[in-house]
Amino acid sequence: MALKTDREIASLKAAEGQRLVIAVTSGAGGGLCIEARSSGRTKTWLYRYRLNNRARKFTLGSYPAMSLAIARAEHAKAVAMVKNGEDPAAVARAEKVKRLAMPTLDLFFEEWLAWKQVAKPARGSTVEAYRHAYSLYISKGIGSLLLKDVTRAVLFTHLSKVRGCSIQAARKGLTICAQMLDHAVNLELIELNPARTIKPSTIGAEAPPPRQRWLCREEVVAFWQGLSEGGFHPAQSNCLRLILLTGVRRGEATGMTWDQITGNKWVIPASNAKNGKEHTVILHALALEIIAYQRALSSGSPWVFEAIREHEAGQGHIDGNALRWVINKVRALHLPQSDPFTVHDLRRTFASGCAEYLDANESVIELALNHSKRDRLVATYQAGKRTEQVARLFQSWGDFVQVLTLPEPVKPDNVVTVRFGGRG
Repeated sequence: MALKTDREIASLKAAEGQRLVIAVTSGAGGGLCIEARSSGRTKTWLYRYRLNNRARKFTLGSYPAMSLAIARAEHAKAVAMVKNGEDPAAVARAEKVKRLAMPTLDLFFEEWLAWKQVAKPARGSTVEAYRHAYSLYISKGIGSLLLKDVTRAVLFTHLSKVRGCSIQAARKGLTICAQMLDHAVNLELIELNPARTIKPSTIGAEAPPPRQRWLCREEVVAFWQGLSEGGFHPAQSNCLRLILLTGVRRGEATGMTWDQITGNKWVIPASNAKNGKEHTVILHALALEIIAYQRALSSGSPWVFEAIREHEAGQGHIDGNALRWVINKVRALHLPQSDPFTVHDLRRTFASGCAEYLDANESVIELALNHSKRDRLVATYQAGKRTEQVARLFQSWGDFVQVLTLPEPVKPDNVVTVRFGGRG
């Protein structure tokens, strides 16, 4: 019986001294197989086909470096070649000959990034983030090395130096190397991926515990008032207020455009959402006031929070990193005793505040945050979006913030308080 799932492939094992070749289902047709040997840890993807009445075999890659989804995609390409009378094995050999001139790590990174975009398209900002991280943490040290010379020892030494400057940088560098060198293994440029033999703990770059910082109600008041009293540009202050009111991500807020707003609805397009899913935010009256204020300042730009400095002009909207500077200034002036917090902690404040002060349902909060369900089975069978409940949550949180941040009424100094019914 043909295997259908990643779990079945992962659990496939060959008995001592045996070699198993099992068929795997594929939408492109038959011929896709997985080979398991008792002598090796990895498994091999095979495509068995006939061309000119001769049985042939083509190795697609190794598992788990090549996932089931990618193996099916490569199988589909090979099937198309056979239908056109081409031999996929011969084509692969010809491509391998072209690669005899071993590329440098820098050149291969760009090739891998292009392939990654085809295999799983990502937002432009994500691609640029990969390039930025690679340039900072990998290219400067080992980017000029030939791919075959990037050994475990070389990676360990380099990433250990990076770790001396930043734990997060070392972890990001290791992750990028692991992914791109998997691709090199699949192309048979190298036999083993040296990055997969290095654990983050080996170079002292374990992931830190999840952040739990959020602002309590007193901190929300001080922060809101501090944004008004710090002399900051309205676009920066208003953008931070909007994040606090809606719980959106920094890039979603800075990338907000006028055409995304209809009435009290803000539709964040899939292209600007982290999980690639369109998300609707219901805007509270406070948020609508912020947007109206920004519209009055608009110079005709499509961006709600348009660029205010020369270096931002290229992207058209305010720089997200500048928001971090504003937060640090507000904290230093108005919350000196509070622990440091980040722009993303404002998003956590929305979530934690809704749970703590409004006793909101956890699932509704997750939907308001546009989080993807971790359990695929749950995501499949619980596809509802609870639109009305999410809308009420946005309004309730906005009401809560509005009551907190409203200025206290000033008591007239010409009024005398008189007590009736008392003595003295």
